Amino acid sequence: MTIQFTNLGAFDYGTIIDQLVALKQTSITAIEDQQSDLNTKGKLIDQLSAKLSTLQDTADDISEMDDFLSYSTSSSSESKVTVSSTGIAQPTSFDVQVTSLAKSTKTYSNEQSAKDLAGVFGSGTMDIKIGGSVVGTITVDGSSTMESIVKDINLLNTGVQASVFYDGTDYRILAVGKDTGLANDVEFEEFGTTIGLDTATTPYREAAQDASVIIDNTYTVTSSSNEFTGIVEGLSFEVHDETSVGESVEIRVDPDADATSEKVQGFIDAYNSVASFLNYQLSYSGTVKGPDTLFGDSTSRGIQSRLSSLITSQIGGLPNEMSALSMIGVKTQNDGTLSFDTAEFKEQLEKDPEAVSRLFANDSVLGTEGIGSLFSSTIDGYIDTVNGSLVAKKDGISATVKRMDETIEAMERRLEDYESMLYKQFEAMNSAVSDLEYQASYLSNITTSSS
Repeated sequence: MTIQFTNLGAFDYGTIIDQLVALKQTSITAIEDQQSDLNTKGKLIDQLSAKLSTLQDTADDISEMDDFLSYSTSSSSESKVTVSSTGIAQPTSFDVQVTSLAKSTKTYSNEQSAKDLAGVFGSGTMDIKIGGSVVGTITVDGSSTMESIVKDINLLNTGVQASVFYDGTDYRILAVGKDTGLANDVEFEEFGTTIGLDTATTPYREAAQDASVIIDNTYTVTSSSNEFTGIVEGLSFEVHDETSVGESVEIRVDPDADATSEKVQGFIDAYNSVASFLNYQLSYSGTVKGPDTLFGDSTSRGIQSRLSSLITSQIGGLPNEMSALSMIGVKTQNDGTLSFDTAEFKEQLEKDPEAVSRLFANDSVLGTEGIGSLFSSTIDGYIDTVNGSLVAKKDGISATVKRMDETIEAMERRLEDYESMLYKQFEAMNSAVSDLEYQASYLSNITTSSS
């Protein structure tokens, strides 16, 4: 920091210099004010982009037929059968009798008094088969113990897991199949060994089995697991316990108008968030809004116009009586936001769920594109990180702010040089004035002495 002494000579010039520098400073201040407005615009664009991204997410959620319609599923006995569905499940009901549950193979070996006894299993090999095919072989010799055989089986990493089982008196090898179902049945075949796991001779074996159900007391269906899929499109159910003789579990799939309505409401809410934001930024009520808003911004105005036109447009390829959102309870209000009559929507949904679905979701059969997809692709043109118009606008603002920073830095350096020059000039002038004052005083003294 340089200390300037400005009032030691003929006059105080520091105040004059400060005023001259302050006059030059106004140009920098004007640029800084512009920067502030641009930074505010950038933040507003970020807010708009975030709202559009949320709207796009809700549009994606309703853009496919499988996702748009919601159904509720029910089981008359969830302790025995539980059920779930996707959007393509259609309303239906049927009875299920559970005749067997899926099981994996379980086999016990011969007993031994200790798990670490060696030389008690003979010498030879033992094949492990799954579904009738050999998947691994272990070798047994005089050094083999129950523990080492268990280890060797597990090291094969096949579809069987072995462990040592102790019943309080004796030890056995317990071999359990990892997967359920007849196709995953585990068999052991011993050659020269006396482990006791051989499928042909062991009395301690439970074979794997499929789960089996009878649908509507007529159709028998099996599954390698306890889950059944594909019996009804979009529906799956899992069995947990066998039903008693004459007992059945009713499975139902019913349209869930409330859940579907909530999806549409989510889209409406996200749209209204964008519409309210743009209306506040762009509307004119007799006073032009400041440069720190999006007022007059052509990109924002274009977004407002485009989204509004999508809401009121008709979906091509659909019947005229069910081709626009206004026909299912969605109306545009004076401020650009939407109202949603859920009662009217549910009424139309109950009358013709497919027609309502086509308004929002793509239909590959008719080749129509619904509102959800139209909104998603349109918004992508605004917020896509590569080609989005809002992204380009924000990048432009950031580049302008950066150039302004560079301009301000250059102006501040010139202002420092200007201030330094002024001090040098005024110091020189002050020195000259002091010299003149001294000479005038000297001459005055001479004149006075002569008198």
